[in-house]
Amino acid sequence: QFLPLIIIFVLFWFMLIRPQMNRAKEQKKMLSELAKGDEVVTASGQVGCGIAGLVVGLAVPITLGLTFALMKLAGINLDRITLGALIIALGLLVDDAIIAIEMMLVKMEEGWERTRAAGHAWNVTAAPMLFGTLVTVAGFMPVGFAKSISGEYAGGIFWIVGVALVASWIVAVV
Repeated sequence: QFLPLIIIFVLFWFMLIRPQMNRAKEQKKMLSELAKGDEVVTASGQVGCGIAGLVVGLAVPITLGLTFALMKLAGINLDRITLGALIIALGLLVDDAIIAIEMMLVKMEEGWERTRAAGHAWNVTAAPMLFGTLVTVAGFMPVGFAKSISGEYAGGIFWIVGVALVASWIVAVV
């Protein structure tokens, strides 16, 4: 008489509970790999470029933190698609910070004081970096607005890449 209950419990376990446990393990593993990649970028930047490399390297975790916070606010879960989008964006996250820091360093080497060099870097690079960021985000727009199963499945790529790159621009100019 308990056989139907046992069968229901086993089915419930294998269909609902166990996949959730495996998914959580996969997410932890993926986040761990993402963190290792960020550590390599930060360390290599510091070794290769000193304090400027450290600043650029720290831009990545700050940007990822902003991205995760915005994902939480928007109700976007971390899954394979969104993690893939973060990996796609990871190579682009440091670009804006490199441009801003490089402009500051060039002006400081020319004898400008720090605040004046920072102001000049903002005035000269902020708008071009923003437009470059928006053009890159626009490249993913067809995926984000596709009215199909593919768009529904992979539409998160557009939103996550967009959020990550705009957050990267904000971190670079602030």
